Amino acid sequence: MSHIELERVEQPDALSITARHDGYRRRLKVDHQRRLSLSRRGDRLDGTDLCVAHGRLPRGGLPFHIRFHLHPAVSASITQGGRAVLLRLSHRHGWLFHLNPDDLDADDLDSELILEESVYMEAGQPVRCQQIVITGRFGGQGVVKGAAGRPVHWRFERLSAARPPGDKTITPPDPTLSSRP
Repeated sequence: MSHIELERVEQPDALSITARHDGYRRRLKVDHQRRLSLSRRGDRLDGTDLCVAHGRLPRGGLPFHIRFHLHPAVSASITQGGRAVLLRLSHRHGWLFHLNPDDLDADDLDSELILEESVYMEAGQPVRCQQIVITGRFGGQGVVKGAAGRPVHWRFERLSAARPPGDKTITPPDPTLSSRP
């Protein structure tokens, strides 16, 4: 049985949750941690994924895929030189998904952003949709026990988030977007 830890932190401008699990430890020798931070306005979701080694990893490391499955009503296209995805919804709002949004050396990172086909089940019937996939390698230099890989930062940001300054009301995230590790 996997061990799961959860930590919730309220900040003046955001609500954050950090979750850790050891579900990959037996097979892959790594633990996974994800930190999510939702702005109080509901117009920005920041995430960080991190792996920590629990044993020596193979040379060349382990491949990873972080997947974000999109609702069929969302159309997606890669932009900003492959570092972002523009998400267009059926109503007036659009979102931008950024890979490593605050990293000035993003071109040096060992991760890539791609779009793939996916399937959404609606009333028991498959419906075509897309998924955002971040691919990369963890521990490329034979990482030893206890070492953490380079974190992968990502962000969903609403493009039409026009609210008065100081408005910190919580708006639920758009239901047409979902994330699955």
